Amino acid sequence: MQNLKAPGGMIAYGPFEAAFREFICSLMERQDMVAEEMLLQYADLRQRLDAIEDRLEENRSASPGKTEAGP
Repeated sequence: MQNLKAPGGMIAYGPFEAAFREFICSLMERQDMVAEEMLLQYADLRQRLDAIEDRLEENRSASPGKTEAGP
């Protein structure tokens, strides 16, 4: 364990740690961007669904006598 952190040790721990930290940070940033994009898409779909439901309700209230078509 001491060889990992020693600057003159056989394993270069410092550069590996920096590269690993940079890699993890880039993954977290990408995850945040994907989550934000998903939330925006969800909000857009929610607005579209609300608009469709409103239009459906307007059509139902505009023609109350045409709810059932009989033979």
